[in-house]
Amino acid sequence: MKKSILSGIVISAIVFIIFFIFFLIYLFTDYKGYEGENRDLYTEAIYSLLGNRGYFLDGEILGDPEIIIVEEDNYGRTMFSYLEKNDISSYNYLIAQKSDDNYVYFYPDYNFISSEYDYQNDTGQPVFTTDEINNLKVLNDWNLPLDESKMIRFEITDLKEKPKTEISKDTFETLLKALSQKSNYLGDDTLYRYSEYFMADNYGRTMYYVYGVGRDALGTGVNLDSVVQYFNAVIVIQPDGSYDLDTSIMELTSFQEYQNQLYVFKTLNDWNQPTD
Repeated sequence: MKKSILSGIVISAIVFIIFFIFFLIYLFTDYKGYEGENRDLYTEAIYSLLGNRGYFLDGEILGDPEIIIVEEDNYGRTMFSYLEKNDISSYNYLIAQKSDDNYVYFYPDYNFISSEYDYQNDTGQPVFTTDEINNLKVLNDWNLPLDESKMIRFEITDLKEKPKTEISKDTFETLLKALSQKSNYLGDDTLYRYSEYFMADNYGRTMYYVYGVGRDALGTGVNLDSVVQYFNAVIVIQPDGSYDLDTSIMELTSFQEYQNQLYVFKTLNDWNQPTD
């Protein structure tokens, strides 16, 4: 009897260890790619929304973002919701103009609206006013004939690409320090770097969402009681790795309504224009 009980305990322990090992492997495995439907809509979202990763992240758990088709117009446009559950562009409605076997086509800059994620009331659905939705439709020519001259296109994918140009840590540090100085940052401790690759243009420029964390925004010394200051920004690096401190960094003042800011920032940095 004792042997039977001991054997059962050993087997249970082995099963638990095996399960735990597989669980750890799952936790620390990189995201392999979007496995849901509508890969074209997934592609539009990851190259439209700042700060997104292309996957759902809850603690150490990785999963597909949620995509739901909301409405279609008379010319095949699709309005859809995209939920990735992060701080920037948390809830989103986007409009795709059209898709084919290889590409998704959409208008740049003004093809989405976003709202803040509500952790206290997690319904899984974005909430927008009728006026916000109608304005999005107007900006994207809803129920009007398709106009390809206004569209950009991205090759359909199930995983966000890695940047082709590696940016040094020193570059991030320099740009974030420049931003902190504009914000009257008084501390002298290291800015901790974080970056999320956004996209590249047709000529090799790369764009990132970045943030820095500093201390002593109001005082004169750095200590555990210092006020913490955060710096959220978007940066553009030229194909040769160069940048201009006056134009290559944009402070992000809103996590949801930045369409106009981003449009102006791209223009300042000759986004998608031929290099000299």
